[in-house]
Amino acid sequence: MSIKVLESKRVFKFNGKTHEDPNPSLTPDEVLEYFSETDIKLTTAVVTKPVYNEEKNVTEFEFKSEMKSKG
Repeated sequence: MSIKVLESKRVFKFNGKTHEDPNPSLTPDEVLEYFSETDIKLTTAVVTKPVYNEEKNVTEFEFKSEMKSKG
């Protein structure tokens, strides 16, 4: 019996938007840093544990903002 290794595509979600992987060689934290250059809310965000979607062969990461609104 042989084992087949499939590479899944990575996507990153934040605020209801899905972002494509800018560079598969980057770690998820490096991808967060990359996107934080264009969205200030991501400067205080963290990366959640990946969730694999077998149907789409996609590994989904979500950026969770630690920033709270005042009031």
